[in-house]
Amino acid sequence: MERIQGSGTYVRSQTAVQPKSHTVGVITTYISEHIFPEIFQGIDNAFSEYWYMPLVFATRNSVKKERSIVSLTIDRKVLKVIK
Repeated sequence: MERIQGSGTYVRSQTAVQPKSHTVGVITTYISEHIFPEIFQGIDNAFSEYWYMPLVFATRNSVKKERSIVSLTIDRKVLKVIK
């Protein structure tokens, strides 16, 4: 709601007010490969220090799955996607 003196009260557009997202998307091919667990631990440590939450996705080298993940992150208003 937005009040404008002398004019009335209006419902503000949903696109005008968007809460800041504290979610960061991380897209990778596989999660369990030898180096990825350490990398994800580092990502989690770095983001949690600033109250950000990483959201991790694995594509398994599927372009179709990657497109689906990217669409999902846009719909969910993920702050940033790291690939």
